[in-house]
Amino acid sequence: MNHSEIQDTAAANNFKISSQEILNYLTDIIVLCDPEYTIKTSNRSANVIYGVGDSVVGEKCYEVIRGKSGPCEDCPLQESIRDRRLIPIENYDERIGKYMEEKTHPVMDPEGKLVGFVLVVKNVTHDREIKDLSVQTKKLSAIGRISAGVAHDFNNLLQVVLGRVRLLEKLVKDKNIIEQLRIIESAANNGAATVKKMQEFTRISKDDHLLPVNISNLIKGAVQLTSHELREFSERIGILIQIVENIDDDLFIKGNGTDLQNAVTNIIFNAVDAMPDGGVLFIKLHLVEDTVTISFIDTGIGMTEETKERIFDPFYSTKGVEGNGLGMSEVYGIVKRSQGKISVMSEQGKGSTILMEFPQTSDRDQPAEQPVIVPNGLYRILVIDDEQFVLNVIEDLLTDLGHMVYGFTSAKQALEKLHETEYDLVITDLGMQEMTGKEVAENVKRFSPQLPVILLSGWEVNLQEDIELGSVVDFSITKPFQMDTIQQTIHKAITKYQDREDPEL
Repeated sequence: MNHSEIQDTAAANNFKISSQEILNYLTDIIVLCDPEYTIKTSNRSANVIYGVGDSVVGEKCYEVIRGKSGPCEDCPLQESIRDRRLIPIENYDERIGKYMEEKTHPVMDPEGKLVGFVLVVKNVTHDREIKDLSVQTKKLSAIGRISAGVAHDFNNLLQVVLGRVRLLEKLVKDKNIIEQLRIIESAANNGAATVKKMQEFTRISKDDHLLPVNISNLIKGAVQLTSHELREFSERIGILIQIVENIDDDLFIKGNGTDLQNAVTNIIFNAVDAMPDGGVLFIKLHLVEDTVTISFIDTGIGMTEETKERIFDPFYSTKGVEGNGLGMSEVYGIVKRSQGKISVMSEQGKGSTILMEFPQTSDRDQPAEQPVIVPNGLYRILVIDDEQFVLNVIEDLLTDLGHMVYGFTSAKQALEKLHETEYDLVITDLGMQEMTGKEVAENVKRFSPQLPVILLSGWEVNLQEDIELGSVVDFSITKPFQMDTIQQTIHKAITKYQDREDPEL
């Protein structure tokens, strides 16, 4: 249908629409102003949002749009005229609590003189949230790549430290030396825990260790655990901090109970830090449809825009040297791994709100799996790790457990020995230069499908998610490992194929 046909059709239907009616159909705020910033024309959106239903014609655009008494310092009008391009300005409007994007379209006469301008204002709050989420995801991805490499190397070093400490503790009789070794062991374990947190807060995936958690009881328990410390803190500095709970009973989500309790405790203490003159922390937990919503609302000093934007960034802290920098980014990771969402709302001087949302589960708490006590057994174990100092400590630890250990830094040489010596088990590192742990496992399974393979790695490995790796690897252990962990895993790997061979077991 061409232009004349459209006109004929419109005329036949007596269809007429004015330019003002066209503007009124648009959801963006549109006003036409003269060079003195006086509004000459406004659409319905402008009248509803800024005029509360009344026309804003005759008023100054800076009074209506920004609530200012004079022209806006960041008005892009003159810059748009000079550069002959539209320059969008994003502004947070506290009156309506939205982020608004402003664009000025200069209207020039044939001589190039400004006769007015069209101001278009659009609500970009949703777009900004999507953009912020994308930026946060990219940050996590970048930090995840960096921390993965650091974690692998650091965990190898910690494995050597913890392994040697464990062996020395069995040799040394002097109580003072034993005490010093335990201090070293504790520090190394803390280092391993920190590295794990660095890895975990970037990992947003389905966790095979998620269990039903009574989040109602967990939050009540966290409040009880912190209440004594809060009372002492309040009395010591002479202020009053009160926690007000409004918590529905017996709401369940899936997650790691210890991690979730750490997250809740972290948020509570952050709220206390934000109320240096005292105040109230409201904790609300309710079920909204099928979503468990948890709000932490404090009456503190609030956050700057920079803090709000960076609060979930790793190593960002407002506490200076007193903060470890992993607080809220760690909380972010815990919430994401529990299949939840977390957001922050805050204004300076008006407090902050941390909102967490989780899908409800109908499952109930399950008893924790009891560790299996495994007796030391004598097995012939082939161990492969291309780091000599790591290989040596693994050899010594396994030998101390009573096994016969055959260690190799070369994966190719180790695989050649499969044809010469009979082994009960193969333990291989994952990240090696000559051959990866996956390639080692593939070769082992081709030679003997019933020969168990355990994968060691400084990275987090999930054999259920990595189906291809899980098809050739029986179990995985993350470095640094505890002695009971590797002993139990060895027992599981050996009995896995024994159970298959013996139908009576």
